[in-house]
This record gives sequence, C-alpha cells and structure tokens, in this order.
Amino acid sequence: DEWLRFHSDENWLSILAKAILGVLWSFLSFLIRIYVNLLIEPTLHPVKHFPVVTVAHKIFLPALIMLEGNMVHFLGQYLGTPLARSVTWFNILFLPGFFGFAVWELKENWRLYLANRKNRLLPVSVGSHGETVARLIRPGFHSGTLPKIFRRLRRLEHQDASLGRFTSRRSTREQLHHVEHSIEFFVDRELIGLLKKCVAWKSHPIQCNHVEAASNSFTIELACPELGELPMQIRMQEQSGWLVASIASKGWLASVSPEQWHSFFNALEGFYRKCGIDLVREQIENNFTLKYPYDIDASGLLIWPTPRFDVEIQADLKGEGVIRPLPTFKAADAGLAPIQPEKLLFGATETEWSEWERIWTIDSPNGSASNHPTFPPACIRGPLYPVILATRDRESR
Repeated sequence: DEWLRFHSDENWLSILAKAILGVLWSFLSFLIRIYVNLLIEPTLHPVKHFPVVTVAHKIFLPALIMLEGNMVHFLGQYLGTPLARSVTWFNILFLPGFFGFAVWELKENWRLYLANRKNRLLPVSVGSHGETVARLIRPGFHSGTLPKIFRRLRRLEHQDASLGRFTSRRSTREQLHHVEHSIEFFVDRELIGLLKKCVAWKSHPIQCNHVEAASNSFTIELACPELGELPMQIRMQEQSGWLVASIASKGWLASVSPEQWHSFFNALEGFYRKCGIDLVREQIENNFTLKYPYDIDASGLLIWPTPRFDVEIQADLKGEGVIRPLPTFKAADAGLAPIQPEKLLFGATETEWSEWERIWTIDSPNGSASNHPTFPPACIRGPLYPVILATRDRESR
C-alpha cells in the first residue's frame, strides 16, 4: 500500500505505473484479507481455535478428504500435481477456520439481543478490533493497543533516517489516529447521544472536539460553545492495574444549570460503566482524601497527610469488607475513618439496565422528546451524586 501511494513530486510515468499496479493490487489485497481474516487468523488464534476450529476439523474431516481429491484433480490440469497438492492442502488446513470466525462474530452479535443482555451495564467494545477501554490502555498479551503503538513509535525515533523508518512511522501514526477516531465515535454514541435525548440539552449541543491519546491514558475534549469557550476534558488512565477516570478540566461545565448537572452526571455514570472504570478521582477526593495528596498503587491508595510526606497511610482497596486506613492511629490523627467500599470504589457498585433504560426512554407516543422529563430523577441514586453536590458547592462558593 505504501509503495503504491501517490506523491506530489512524482513524474507522470510513475503515477501511471502506480495507477495500473494499484488496480491489480486491489484484487490481490482483497484475496489476502479474505485468507488472513477469514481462515488463517481464526485457525492460529488460540482463543478462537479452541474448541470451535478443533471441533470443525473433526466434523469436517470426511468432507475434506473428498474435497482434497477433487481439488487436486481439477487444479492438476493447470498447475501440475505437486503445486496443486500444495495449494489444496493449504486451503484444507485453514478451511475450518471459517467456523471459528463465524462463531466469534455471532457470539458478539448475540449480546445485542435484548433477551441475552446482562442485567447491568458492562464494558463495551471501543476499538475496531473489539477492544474495550481496558484492552486499549492496559498492557497485556492480548491487550495494550496504545502502549504497543507508543512503544513502536519510541523505537522508530531511535532508528536512522530511511524510507523504511518514514513508512513505518506514518503507518504507526495512522494506527494511533484510527484508535483516537474510534474513541471519538464511542463518545458520540455512549455519552453525547444520550444527552441529545434530554430536553435540558436541546439548546446546548455538545460535540467531541478532540481525543488525545498517550501510552497509558487518553483525554476526551468536549465542546459546548453555547455555555463557554473553554472545553471540558475527561481523562481515562491506567494506573497500577486500575482504570481511573477524572474530569481534568471543568471548562463550560461550571456554567450549566442544575437540570443539566443532573442529566450530565447521570450520562457520565453510564459512560464510566461502559468504559469499565474502577476508580473515579472526584469520588475518592470527596469521600476520603480531599485535603491530602495521594497516589494509587497496585493494592489501593497511598495517602500522605503531612506536608513533608514523612507519614504514609495505606488503604487496601482489594480486600473484603470495610476499607480501613492503616496504620490506624495515624489515620485517626489525619481524620481518615473506615469507609464502605461502595463509597470509594466506583467498580464496587452497579447500574441496572432496567433503571438505565427507564431513565433514557422517551415517554411520548410519537417518539418526540417533548414529554421527556427535564432531568431523570433516578440519577440521584448513583455513586456519583455526592460528587455532584460537592463539586457544585465548591463552584458556588
């Protein structure tokens, strides 16, 4: 694809040759994509191979034996017996991979039906390859799309300048742009699309201006010109294995009405659920560590209640029962009392689908939004409601 890309400084002979070869390559690349996506990848992919492709091989074995004889006889007239036998067995080896591809696709589509839907909001796919937010930013064998892209970019920066380096850099940056575009589409579908159903936001449309990705995070920039020029920013981070969300910049959010506050945070709560968020910084700061600096490690929170950082308090978020800051006497001196997990851990609570559907369903029979409530009353039941009150109180002061 890179070799056949047109450039502005090329002569007419090169452009003509690329135009002709591009037509031929389009058919060949289509055939390659069919083999790779439909046959080879499902056969070699361990998750898709077991048990679907393995069972398909056993069931399909008698048909493969018959197919082998007919294909060798037919292709042998044109390619010769040795080459025909090689082509035949290559196709026979990977042909059951089609069943792995079909089952994998149907499994994902099966979840779209109402009868098969889980009874609570769960993480959904964001990337074009089925990645959730966790698989986009959390490093792992089958995850970590963004860390892998930035690692590849760092390695390319240390290589000597060459055409191959230039081509690889452009291809990698196109992958990064593709991921950012997928996140923008996800925001439009799961956050902005819901707010469009609310009367309070009818005259104040929100749009996703930009998504800036980093190696372990991405920042979503939302614009609302009717409420202010400064954009609002939502940041998703991977920190020590936790998925952490926060409002990096309030921007125009400081100018919204009470009805818009309620509906926005209700939509934001569902958006966090579909991102698979574990911790919300505003929830932590309003319920636990508002006055002190803190950090997030693999087990939970590290809190420093003194300006010199000579006292460290730990809060284990992975244990069961009440979260107790340790050491106990230092936590008591700092005013940090034991707290219930659902007040600190966003992932410890759930949002029911039935309640979520009731909030955002249009009540009018003709499908218009005229009879829809100004803001959904059920939003005050969510774990982000204390965040709404505390943030609004600080803004008013």
